[in-house]
Amino acid sequence: ISAGDVCSVWVWLCGGLAVLAAGLLRRSAYICLFSLCFLLGAGIYTAGRIQPAGSINNVAGDIVGVSGTVVSAPEFAGPSGQLLKADRAFLAGGEKKVSGSVLLYSSSPVPCGARICVMERPEPVGPGGAFGMDIAEYMARKNVYLSLYSNEKNTEYLGFSGFPLAWAARFRDLLMIRASCLPGEASGLVLGMLLGDAGLVSDDLRDATARTGIIHLLAASGFHCGLIALLVRVIFGFLPEHRLRALVIILFLWAYVLLTGFAPGAVRGALCISMYLAGLILNKGGTKLSHYLFLSALVFLLADPAALFDIGFQLSYVCAAALLLLLPYALLPLRSVLYRRKPPAFVSGAGAALIASMCISAACFPLQSAYFYYFSFLGVIYNIVLSVPVTGFFYTGLAALVFAGAGPPGAITVYAASLTGEFTVWLIKKAAETAPLSVVGALPPFAAICWYCGLLLLLLFLIRRYIGVKN
Repeated sequence: ISAGDVCSVWVWLCGGLAVLAAGLLRRSAYICLFSLCFLLGAGIYTAGRIQPAGSINNVAGDIVGVSGTVVSAPEFAGPSGQLLKADRAFLAGGEKKVSGSVLLYSSSPVPCGARICVMERPEPVGPGGAFGMDIAEYMARKNVYLSLYSNEKNTEYLGFSGFPLAWAARFRDLLMIRASCLPGEASGLVLGMLLGDAGLVSDDLRDATARTGIIHLLAASGFHCGLIALLVRVIFGFLPEHRLRALVIILFLWAYVLLTGFAPGAVRGALCISMYLAGLILNKGGTKLSHYLFLSALVFLLADPAALFDIGFQLSYVCAAALLLLLPYALLPLRSVLYRRKPPAFVSGAGAALIASMCISAACFPLQSAYFYYFSFLGVIYNIVLSVPVTGFFYTGLAALVFAGAGPPGAITVYAASLTGEFTVWLIKKAAETAPLSVVGALPPFAAICWYCGLLLLLLFLIRRYIGVKN
């Protein structure tokens, strides 16, 4: 670790402490929670850059094999990238206990929680990555500098690290077998959405989702957790007690997270929804949603403080913050027009959805340009248009996977999923033909700060101009 790294982190730490002190004096829960999250992330970032004595990075040149446990795939590591938490390294003269993680590439996805031994010499993480980002620089923030390539010849499976993970792996295999009843790319799309494994989606379809700005739908996230929670709420709507319904939703949500192999996006979404439902169980229904947002970020960072520097974490909470903090005021001009002209409900709903998509895109633009160097301007519209068929296919595909082989109900659900799946794939590819990616390059830090200051000024203008609008 260099002196520059220490100095830069300490500058952030001192700034975070100052904001934390100001928040405590003003009794502002937002400022306190945000500052505490930032302090945790900055502190662990400094500690993580220091290599301990038993780190696998210190003996990389002598390693001929590594054994360990496969954990959830790092976000944006590529369609076949996973993370191997190493516990033993095989050297030319014996073996040694080690710590740290290695980026694992395999010919077929390895179930989360599986213990494997890969007899291969690790190599430095290459500069390439998914969607144009520099994976070597991204993984270095996670203190991961080595990669392994696994195949049937050099890999031995040693079992699972726990019964729940073994059960989840068997259930995933069952879903993959049942998905073969769907035609063509529809089977890979429904598995990619349900399990969050982009490696199951064809390259052409994955590129099309990137061009239309809906690539996030292929990663298990809060969107999918929300769909699962809504489905469970409808199915168990007969339960008379709302606390019992909330508890059932929480159980199904975390079963889904287990099925995805504890994908970071699914964990974040389930954590935030679970905290909101827990508040309902404890009769805290009057608590603002923004409190649950910041509290879920705090809990997530307590478990993994270095996640503060992950692009997935940043994009998730920037999107949520834009919806909770910016959208209510961005809707004020639309409400002013609706109050005077009273258009049909679908027109007002489409306008609100467009403004919500614009808020999210504006908030995420600096981050997307910094990490991926491109931006899909038509994605603002396609996120709204394509979310409807994608949601329909998610539900019909899930029903087909559950009821496949169950007689007439299974045949009906498979037929419905096939139709919606083929239509969704066709629509995404057609939209991609008219949505070229715009290469914008990374915004300099000063330009990014100016961008967010501009959004803040726009927010203040909306509050000043429309705060008196009725309804």
